Amino acid sequence: MTPDDRHVMVTFEPGIRVFDPEEHAEQHIGRVMLMTGRHSGSPLAFGELDPVAASEVIADLHRLTE
Repeated sequence: MTPDDRHVMVTFEPGIRVFDPEEHAEQHIGRVMLMTGRHSGSPLAFGELDPVAASEVIADLHRLTE
């Protein structure tokens, strides 16, 4: 999370069950959203990120899909 509380929220499909996390070992990214606020308040456009932050988000998402 950034000092101004911007963060990226990623949804996974079908999701991870708390009691049986291995049930659906393969996950698919459903949505990727840039949000502001400590508790997922308002959506922001990815264009509002500076180039370094945007690059880091893309690199993190790439690592998730490897």
